[in-house]
Amino acid sequence: MLTRSETPQTRRYLSIFGELSISRYVYSSGSKKRIEYSPLDAPLGLPAGEISYVLEDFQQRLCVQTPYGKSTEDLKAILGTGVVVGTAEHMTQEMGEFAEAYRLSALTDEGTPPAENEGQFLVVAGDGKGGGDAKDALRKTAGSQAGSASSKTAPGSGCSLGDGRFPVGICGGAIGRKRESG
Repeated sequence: MLTRSETPQTRRYLSIFGELSISRYVYSSGSKKRIEYSPLDAPLGLPAGEISYVLEDFQQRLCVQTPYGKSTEDLKAILGTGVVVGTAEHMTQEMGEFAEAYRLSALTDEGTPPAENEGQFLVVAGDGKGGGDAKDALRKTAGSQAGSASSKTAPGSGCSLGDGRFPVGICGGAIGRKRESG
């Protein structure tokens, strides 16, 4: 049986505007037990954790582009608030737990496109360190496919674009991009 707390319990909430303390009554099976229910959290749109969805989204967008340490520093410089590196890593791990279910959802009859609507594509990844070996290997691979009827190669990129439904820009920016200084 759940009982209401005798006094409002304080919850830490970190948003893009800084840290807030939210006091609300909660329900648990005893005074020193884990909180089982908090009726105010859902109407306020509070996340299960302490970090707001918007702050989490901003941090994850930065983490995709830069290392965790730099992304947390950048967010603090922009907003004046942020999370520590360990928290950013933990957020990424938690979000990653949903990737498998998302991928499997596309394998259902409703999620899989008809075969006649599918096209070939090539996924290109680069570390930005300027190594020519990976570029040469990619050009050779794409060049061997360039003669087939269903394949097109992006001009000057060596990146195969399958049946041509994808714009050249998808691969064009991934190969031969020069580092920007500063």
